[in-house]
Amino acid sequence: MSAPVSYFDVIRKMPNAFDYRLRLATHARQHGVKATARAFSTTAPTVRKWLRRYRAQGLKGLQEHSRAPLHQPHQTPPEVEQQAVELRRQLPTFGSRRLIHEFDLPSSHGALERIWHAHGLIHRRRKKYQRKQDLAAFKAT
Repeated sequence: MSAPVSYFDVIRKMPNAFDYRLRLATHARQHGVKATARAFSTTAPTVRKWLRRYRAQGLKGLQEHSRAPLHQPHQTPPEVEQQAVELRRQLPTFGSRRLIHEFDLPSSHGALERIWHAHGLIHRRRKKYQRKQDLAAFKAT
């Protein structure tokens, strides 16, 4: 079994690489790691990784795993987040830097803006041509 393109190029273009990895693992069990690496145009550590996951977890080990972090050590505490949301609702004209300065909030201005954006308290500024179009439509009525 010879792959005309490298393993990584094939995997990158696949929406679901499960079948390809299953073929790789079964080929490795029959022919060995190095022969499989040559046949699939990949490296021996990649073959070992998928073979190890297949042996440990079976078919489930060949599925795509989430790469999202399991824990965020520097995440803003919920109390501070709630305080930032309440301050924004009370004082919508104050920016993040001014609120931090006046209320001694223990977060950065970027963190505050991220929190506000997540709660729907920040809206993108409209472009000039959009405002003009709205004004023209309003005048037409």
